[in-house]
Amino acid sequence: SITLAGYKFFHYGDNLTGPRPESEKEDIQTAAGDEVIYQNLRAGAESGWDFSSRWFDETNQLKSIRTFDILPVDLNSFLINPESDENYIATYNYLFWNDDLGIYTDYNYKTKMQTGKISLAMFLPLWQGFASEEQAAKVAKFAEKNLLKRGGLVTTNVESGEQWDSPNGWAPLQWIAVKGLEKYGFNQLANKIKKLWINTCKITYKNTHKMLEKYNVINPELMPEDGEYTVQDGFGWTNGVYLDFIHSV
Repeated sequence: SITLAGYKFFHYGDNLTGPRPESEKEDIQTAAGDEVIYQNLRAGAESGWDFSSRWFDETNQLKSIRTFDILPVDLNSFLINPESDENYIATYNYLFWNDDLGIYTDYNYKTKMQTGKISLAMFLPLWQGFASEEQAAKVAKFAEKNLLKRGGLVTTNVESGEQWDSPNGWAPLQWIAVKGLEKYGFNQLANKIKKLWINTCKITYKNTHKMLEKYNVINPELMPEDGEYTVQDGFGWTNGVYLDFIHSV
């Protein structure tokens, strides 16, 4: 954790060095012996967003990954106490709210600047319910204009070849966005996202007879971007979100 203005904020990390056991060959190729890169690859895997341009200094360069330096808006939303005092919320907003973009974004505590990276992590403060009405409205407007595609919400606005980037969409992020929007009364947009996501799942199921881990939301007829590993069949969170959406749309 990092203490800023007297409050603790959190980042992903790993105390071990060297390549990840499950991806040893890939990490050695990426890091070329650089222990800092190994540490950041491990932190990126711990985040669950393995991998995304969200963590990169250079948009399409995995070796520029700096997960360890970043205070993620979603992680700190998960860990925030809803009963936190007003000064904590003010500090949170100072770190993560980008008024120019009208969204929440990550904060690099090494550079003492926001990353400015656009991702669906912006919906976590809405899901938690501590965005203001004005902030929620701006996030909803931005997402509808820039991230809503034919098949649902795209994870980021960057096509890097990584799986937690465009053109991919992920069920848990659709669900968090929908629940956040509903909490602030944006039911029309929430229902639109539900319908698009349901249709995407149906299209892929018709073509493959499978539910998938992730989907191509820009062109649902195509398979999603693989990233580090091939597309996984199943999939628990896809099944759960699909069932929730069809029973609530």
